[in-house]
Amino acid sequence: EELENIFLKQTGGKGTINSTGIEEIVRNVLGEKDQNEVDYVIKNLFRLDTDGSGSIDFLEFVTFMDNLG
Repeated sequence: EELENIFLKQTGGKGTINSTGIEEIVRNVLGEKDQNEVDYVIKNLFRLDTDGSGSIDFLEFVTFMDNLG
């Protein structure tokens, strides 16, 4: 439920999130400040973009967050 709230807040209720939105989550929710680390997280997240759309849907987002621990 918490992940859903984060996702919905960031997307404004849309079904997907782009790299800019992911960067905001990484910085604001995960607290990452180092740009190299932010870039690394985004790069790895978009490996889960299974449909190749260039944006992340909720299922892809949850899968990634689960892998972060």
